Amino acid sequence: MAEKTLYYDGLCGLCDGWVQFVLRCDKSKSIKFCALQSDHAKTVLGNKATDLTTLIYQRNKHIYTESTAVLFCLWDMGGILKFSALYLVIPKFIRDGIYKWVARNRYRFFDKRTECRLPEPNAMDRFIS
Repeated sequence: MAEKTLYYDGLCGLCDGWVQFVLRCDKSKSIKFCALQSDHAKTVLGNKATDLTTLIYQRNKHIYTESTAVLFCLWDMGGILKFSALYLVIPKFIRDGIYKWVARNRYRFFDKRTECRLPEPNAMDRFIS
């Protein structure tokens, strides 16, 4: 089975919403989660873990960021979400331009927490600390 881990800003309300969406829609429960602020993220990702403006999606040994991370994550959840891969035909600079604009404004639009939210007990095994 493929190793899939979604690294996210644990203090970001938008990122938390994305994690909750993936938890609901990933029926195979194959995607793990790890806050970028964790020691594990720093060990695995090195300097990339300090960039809190992007989701990072590790799929096997490949690392994806920004819009590409989101699209591969959607693909891996399967079902109708695989159709989101059609957005890969949009040039990366356009997709990532939109992504970066949202990322710059995410705390204003979606809240910033003072601490990472703890996962529900039935999902604890999917989180890496």
